[in-house]
Amino acid sequence: MDEDLDSLAQRYALRRNIKLGERLGFGIRGTVFAAEDNTKPGFFAVKFHREERPFERECRVYQCLREEQTTRILGFNVPQLLSIDEEFRAIEMTIAVETPGTTAVGFHAL
Repeated sequence: MDEDLDSLAQRYALRRNIKLGERLGFGIRGTVFAAEDNTKPGFFAVKFHREERPFERECRVYQCLREEQTTRILGFNVPQLLSIDEEFRAIEMTIAVETPGTTAVGFHAL
């Protein structure tokens, strides 16, 4: 567990008035939590990055996907960008739900 990243996530949650839920994933680049906005129904994901360069790179990818209105790639749902916070190196996105009849064959390392 990465105390600095967890502390960053908790400070972000307080500032945004959101509740962080279960950890959805983690890796060398960062960690992803489920989150709930106290003012809206439903859940979303927040990814916190350890370093600036991977954060900037992933932000560019999500911005490009949004510009191209990409929602699926090779039959898989793509998380949709909700917001970016540079100060906290946080990316908020929808949680991609598996489409019935498809099976994930791999995963993207964080």
